[in-house]
Amino acid sequence: MRNKTAEKNLWAWLKKGALGCEDISLHRIENTLARSTPDVVAAVGSTMFFIELKTTARPVRKTTPIRARFQQGQTNFLYYWALKHNSAFLLLQVGSGAEACRYMLRGTNARAVEAGELYENDLNTLALVSPTAKSEEILQYAAFKIEEIFR
Repeated sequence: MRNKTAEKNLWAWLKKGALGCEDISLHRIENTLARSTPDVVAAVGSTMFFIELKTTARPVRKTTPIRARFQQGQTNFLYYWALKHNSAFLLLQVGSGAEACRYMLRGTNARAVEAGELYENDLNTLALVSPTAKSEEILQYAAFKIEEIFR
């Protein structure tokens, strides 16, 4: 496997994008009481949504599935909130540096990522925005989807 970016770097990248989105509030949650709570809580107006940040190295072979580690309960939280409220996303970075791809996925896909059931081609198909999108574009997409649901 090739290099993996630290999750804190993915957070810094996403947070930088929030500066260009004046209608989005973005906060990193470090919650030791409820280990399953996603890394990021965001809001558009009075509507909240969650983003779990994960990073993983890109496998050398395309025939190797992508896998990320989750804490106990995280995939269930993402699945439930995505299924019931359409308000949970998984931002999965595969690879690092200029070759990194950031896949914005519905929270319902987290279980498959944890189980190693998806390949990078699958992630490309499931991605809600281009894996090379800027952080502002990812946040704007999430905000648009949330506003669309609650109109």
